[in-house]
Amino acid sequence: MTGAPGTSLLRRPASGVVVAFTLALAAFAVPTGAADVVGATVETEPTVVAEELTGAASSYLAINPVRILDTRSDDGIKRVFANSAFSIDPVTNTGVAEAAGVEPSEITAVIVNTTMVRSLGVGFGTVWPTGGERVQTSTNNTEFFGHTIPNLVIAPLGLDNKISMYASTDADVVLDVLGVFVATDEATSGRFEPLGPTRAYDSRIGDPEIPAGGTQVIDLKDAGVPEDASGVVVNVTSVGSKGRGFYRVWSADEAMPEHSSLNVLDVNYNAGNQVITGVSDGRIQVFSDVGGGLTVDVTGYFTGDDAESSTSGLFVPFTPGRLLDSRESSGPTSGTGGDEIDAGAEFTLQVSGRLDVPTDEAAAVALNITAVRAAARGFVKAYPGGSDEPETSSLNFTEPDQVVPNHAITSLNTSTGEITLMPSEDTHLLVDASGYFLADDAPLPTSDLAVDKTVLPGEFVPDPLPGTSATSGPFDFLFDRAAFFGTGVRPDPTIRAAWENCFPLRYALNVDLAENDAQIEVLIESIEEIEAATGIDFQFGGVTSAGMNIDDLLILPEVTGAPFMYLPPDDSGAGPVDLVIGFSDSSNTPELGGGVIGIGGSLRTNVDADGRAEQVRGFAIVDLSDLYVGEPDSAASLNNIKATTTHELGHVMGLGHVDTSTFGGGLNPGFSSAEIQDQLMFPALNPFNEPDFDGGDLEGLFELYGNRPCSASGELNTGHSSDAEIDWDEVAIIKTVDDF
Repeated sequence: MTGAPGTSLLRRPASGVVVAFTLALAAFAVPTGAADVVGATVETEPTVVAEELTGAASSYLAINPVRILDTRSDDGIKRVFANSAFSIDPVTNTGVAEAAGVEPSEITAVIVNTTMVRSLGVGFGTVWPTGGERVQTSTNNTEFFGHTIPNLVIAPLGLDNKISMYASTDADVVLDVLGVFVATDEATSGRFEPLGPTRAYDSRIGDPEIPAGGTQVIDLKDAGVPEDASGVVVNVTSVGSKGRGFYRVWSADEAMPEHSSLNVLDVNYNAGNQVITGVSDGRIQVFSDVGGGLTVDVTGYFTGDDAESSTSGLFVPFTPGRLLDSRESSGPTSGTGGDEIDAGAEFTLQVSGRLDVPTDEAAAVALNITAVRAAARGFVKAYPGGSDEPETSSLNFTEPDQVVPNHAITSLNTSTGEITLMPSEDTHLLVDASGYFLADDAPLPTSDLAVDKTVLPGEFVPDPLPGTSATSGPFDFLFDRAAFFGTGVRPDPTIRAAWENCFPLRYALNVDLAENDAQIEVLIESIEEIEAATGIDFQFGGVTSAGMNIDDLLILPEVTGAPFMYLPPDDSGAGPVDLVIGFSDSSNTPELGGGVIGIGGSLRTNVDADGRAEQVRGFAIVDLSDLYVGEPDSAASLNNIKATTTHELGHVMGLGHVDTSTFGGGLNPGFSSAEIQDQLMFPALNPFNEPDFDGGDLEGLFELYGNRPCSASGELNTGHSSDAEIDWDEVAIIKTVDDF
């Protein structure tokens, strides 16, 4: 790259990257053929903007826990692959909204117990509202092969009522919804009232242990929980467990649910987790499959129907953000200059006025506190700044060098907006926030949603392609060109790999990184241009945070038998979509590192005697920040985004690059350099050209789709083809990598 995007071409390499899989081979082919890269991107800290990310004030509604996902048995979302994400609507078709007695659209956040199960190794999980940027917070941390670790999360809902989860290591995921928050201007029931923290139960000093397979009812009224309370916030800690197993906490007088509240890994194992649950007459119950001791600490309750109507204690969710990372030596979250917090030190953390927490209007905050590499077994206490040290802990770690998180609703010093963190041992601490509770007489937030973006794909249905191509110009086919550059010989017959055109193509959109609605609009315009050029109807299957990791093992799990799923389920329940189109960066798509502006590709099934092959599982991924000229919504920026997205979709549909080199002129050479450079599939982004297909691009797409039976007849089926008969030992993956 010799200048800014507005004054020069953004160069794309002339060839794609071919990855072929053959079951008879012992190893996978290594991707080759990337061109030199001139540009580079710089990662920055996420920016949190209150006007865009703050949700509506909400009251708590308890439900008996509902399991909404278990990837060990789910048909739609499988075990999560390392550095991958999935999205799920936790309220609409899961029984959660029905259990709460409200419409799904009224729910702003869910209380979800998130368990990572049988992890491949050291890693973490992150939960955030779909459609918002994944921030650098963790909700679960795994420490070893086979580790199972739960944590409570208050998860704001994003686009289409969805939440997303990312895992940095392979793991199964179990999600149990324990309650919901419902938008309201004021309420009697469901407002948070802080307590203590106060210890309500301790088997070490006289309260009974729980026998294996037994249940203990615990009365919390003496700790300050009123009879009519609708819910309670407690820290539950196992002490002296009898073996490997779990503890389960839920409301008294309710049927036992499926979920686990905390997991113990061995005999005499101590583990803790915050639990937000309904109560009955101020009582909860605890079950343990292995038995052992227990402590229960009450940090607050939610009001009942007998309380006065007020805004005080209503919850305001926002996209999670980081307040403290003591490992950092500088920056807004550093706090300690990179030093550990000393054992017994009372560390003051300013909360109000940071992220989306208002300066004077928050009484408490929903936090996730993580202890990192503590010097010895111990705990962390979190309490209002300037208050006396409480008896209870907010987080426990059982061994040195662990990485242990725990959710902690923590009251603030109402004058300073501070909390105090006190570890019992030297340790680093991370503190992330996901919402706050309104103080007395605090004004309501002005926004309604945690993610404010508009995704409205149109109802465009393309006309059938004409009998002959209406345009002409240079073009090439993706898989033919890839084979040519891999072997030096043009295949004969030419490989014309294309999507089945008798059925619609279902797609999902990943707009987590979109900075404005205009960027989403040009993405949809690119899809409609592809529809018109191919005659194939693209049908929207929903928004997702999935599909940005295009690791070969993830795209083609049939090779290893691994239970991963690259493509997310269609929102209509019709199985996985055919392709994902979206915006990403190098942290989510490693192939976008080093100045790559886009990647497009798909799988190709075996080639028949006529050179025909079917395409399945596609991806078109664009790195937005590399395409900006001035503001993210400037005309030049949007022009670059439109051109790059349409170019990548051209690859998805089977087009390769055309270029002016003597060996890369395409299937119909003889055109001038100027005409070749006018094609959108030319391996350079010309900001002075229209961001649309040119004559050769359109002729190439016609050659792929115009001669097929359904295009010729104008008949499209309403069903969808199945890839069940694919011979996977003949499948090849093609990825194009478009660089500066």
